This record gives sequence, C-alpha cells and structure tokens, in this order.
Amino acid sequence: METKKGFFSSEFFITVLGVIGSMAAFFLGKLSPETFAFIMAIVIPAYSISRTVVKKTATTKDDEILAMVEKTILSKMGIKTEDK
Repeated sequence: METKKGFFSSEFFITVLGVIGSMAAFFLGKLSPETFAFIMAIVIPAYSISRTVVKKTATTKDDEILAMVEKTILSKMGIKTEDK
C-alpha cells in the first residue's frame, strides 16, 4: 500500500485545523498561554505519531482489502469491473 505524502493526508489537515483554531482562540483571548502550549504539545506530536503508524503498518493486504471493498461497492452500483 502506498501512503500519501504528508501534506495530502487527513492527519495533516486535522493537525493544521487544530493549530490554526488554537492560535485563533489564543489571539482572541479565549485560551490562556498555558492552555495553548498544552494543546500544541499534544496536537503536533500526535501528528508525527499518526504518520509513523500509518507508514509502519501499510501492507499489501491493505491493498487487497481495499480492492475487494471497491469491487463490492461498484457491483452494488451496477458498475462492472475487470478482475485482475
């Protein structure tokens, strides 16, 4: 299974939204500096860990499962697929 580049992954966008949202709340005075620092200390390493897990657990079995799911969905929609 080929993993997506970091900036195309859902983990990246969730992290960016978390950082931007936290920064906005901080600059609007809704978060204390300590709370902002705590959120950043959780969000940023969580991104790194999630990317590591995705890259370390990617297997060809994942591709087989995804192909089977895709074939099932397409057949339910009435779209014929070629078996490889």
